[in-house]
Amino acid sequence: GWQWDPGGLVTVQVDDDVDPGAWLMEWPGVPVDGEGNFGLNVSGDPFDIVAGQIVRVIDEGGGLVTKDTVVTSLTAVHNEATNEVDVTAAVESSFDIWVHDVGDPGVQRRDVIPSGPGPDGTVGVDFSTPGDNAPGDPDESQTIALTPGDNGNSAQCDEDGDCTFSDWNVPFPDSTSPSVAITAPVHGSTVVGPDVTIVGSAFDDVAVDRVKLMVRNSVTHEYWDGDGWTSTWSWFDPGGTTSWSYPMVLDDGSYAAVAWSWDTSDNISPYALNRFTVGL
Repeated sequence: GWQWDPGGLVTVQVDDDVDPGAWLMEWPGVPVDGEGNFGLNVSGDPFDIVAGQIVRVIDEGGGLVTKDTVVTSLTAVHNEATNEVDVTAAVESSFDIWVHDVGDPGVQRRDVIPSGPGPDGTVGVDFSTPGDNAPGDPDESQTIALTPGDNGNSAQCDEDGDCTFSDWNVPFPDSTSPSVAITAPVHGSTVVGPDVTIVGSAFDDVAVDRVKLMVRNSVTHEYWDGDGWTSTWSWFDPGGTTSWSYPMVLDDGSYAAVAWSWDTSDNISPYALNRFTVGL
């Protein structure tokens, strides 16, 4: 909050979206700095503030000023395909959405009216071209090509100047490869057949996209393709990403299982190889 009594205290309340009129949480004694601003981080509390809830701020000083704002449904995310910021808001809203602070102090904002987008209420904000209010507004006249590390936020404000904010950023490219492991059968082990389940897992710091498994009969030199044995090199989907298990019916003999994983940026893991024997 801003423009409150410098050096004073405020109480912040959030209403109960299930029971309107009831106050779900309250934080009294929030200090206001010398410039009339305060901040309150509620991320550690056991609830999420959702669209439609009322946030109330009460001045604990002599003025006893009370202000309410209704939290709006607002998101802002970088769209890698278009290199724009996709801002989503309620289409029935008549308020502006401001997107600003994109990592270049020369570019301050783009004003977007959310009554114009499609059914999902999403507007793509392109900073590489001047805004709709250029050239009259110097902030909208300046341009920037968004690059990794740029960031900012959007704000949907009511006529009283109370806003709901949503942060966004341009992520750095993912260059970290995932990992994959075959946990069963253990490398070098002998297992009793014919029913054998190959078990494995994969990990990535963002997300695992897919896993492929190759199983080769070291005696016949044939490969399993997911439906049957073939003399042509083949791999198949074991049916999972971060964890998977693939049941097989295997004759006695020696086998090799090799697994790979890919993340959502198409980085590939080093392969995992387990050799095992089926028999007594």
